[in-house]
Amino acid sequence: QITWDEAGTLRVSNYHPGYVRDPETGENVWWNIVHTGSLKMTDGEMFPKKMISEIQRSAWEHTYAFKLRPGDWLMLDNMRVQHGRLPYQDSPDHKRCLLTVYSHGRPSVSHEE
Repeated sequence: QITWDEAGTLRVSNYHPGYVRDPETGENVWWNIVHTGSLKMTDGEMFPKKMISEIQRSAWEHTYAFKLRPGDWLMLDNMRVQHGRLPYQDSPDHKRCLLTVYSHGRPSVSHEE
């Protein structure tokens, strides 16, 4: 959902369930970005800071980092791998090219405020 307030500020809202069913395994899998710390619950309350800290701590404990080299490709399953990247700055010798392909869409939860 995209809205503009009276001051001209853009607000983008997405509503997603905490878990979704993996279509291949039938398992409920974590499907949320609460670890960013900028999310509200459906009742409008912010996630408790202690909960966010624990989720962030756990995510870093299970993080595997590696550096892609020119010509490397990375393919992953969004249902099974939480992923991200650390800051990166292009240089004249190394330009980053990021391509994204989705084979199956994951619908957002419809929610009216």
